[in-house]
Amino acid sequence: MLGPPILSTRALPRPNRQPKVWMGIAGTATMPDGALVALRGFLFEADFFEKLEPKKTADGIIFQRGGKIVEFFPGEMQCKLLVTGLPRFDDKIHRRIDPNLNAESLSALRFSGFWKNGLKMRPVESLSLLTMSVEEQKLAPFLLLPGLWPSVTETLEVWVFEFRVRAQAVPVTDHFILTMETPTRERLARLSARLRN
Repeated sequence: MLGPPILSTRALPRPNRQPKVWMGIAGTATMPDGALVALRGFLFEADFFEKLEPKKTADGIIFQRGGKIVEFFPGEMQCKLLVTGLPRFDDKIHRRIDPNLNAESLSALRFSGFWKNGLKMRPVESLSLLTMSVEEQKLAPFLLLPGLWPSVTETLEVWVFEFRVRAQAVPVTDHFILTMETPTRERLARLSARLRN
């Protein structure tokens, strides 16, 4: 189980440009109280991803840097995960019900990381939660159309988790798996990421 996070009011710095190769994760989960949350994020390490180039071959896609084939991930990367509670409209009471996400419930969650190669899974050497913060994000304009979403607000509360992922000699063809569980080990989500362009 991860130690207590450091609460932060800052968001992670955003990359200046989208690298040619990236590792994104996305999915949904139903929290123990029934709240539905959207999960999205990515792994990053500036020098590794921004300079990595995909190349198609007869055997599939390989990744290279400066003309040399890259076989392994760097020894340390970071993972940013955004958790957004999704409000729902209750037809019986005719009003919106907002999810009750808070620092206490979210900091109790358990996260685990794995590398997947075919059917084989191995735990990451280390997955450390560095910070947990909350920020307001504006909704996409099309979601604000009248009647599309009853009593919608212009912003949503987004919880941001930042992890450090340590990996030794992990092939770039492996998938990164991030699981999210309750304190009693009930699985809430299993997210997968792989190198893609």
